[in-house]
Amino acid sequence: YGYQFHPLFTVAQEQLFRVMEAAVMWKCETMGAPEGVRCFRNGVEWLMKMGIIDRAEADRWNAIVALRNLTSHPHEQMILPPGRVQSTLTDVVKDINALFE
Repeated sequence: YGYQFHPLFTVAQEQLFRVMEAAVMWKCETMGAPEGVRCFRNGVEWLMKMGIIDRAEADRWNAIVALRNLTSHPHEQMILPPGRVQSTLTDVVKDINALFE
């Protein structure tokens, strides 16, 4: 039943963006980021400055931050199909692994 219940996939994707935020903030903390780096956007910017996240990926990472904000503070309900969420999961795994290479 779970595979056919698309709202569950939507919730899963929303959580993936929060997992990415946690990974970014953990990386910042372990690298000794300054006190001002306390939010996802600042963490991504600081990791770019430190060369951990490639500046060529800035648009994509800014979109991820925006999606995290959109899903954490929604104005309307979203329903996503399993294939789209699976694609996001694959991308998230690659991005988080790249942070900790």
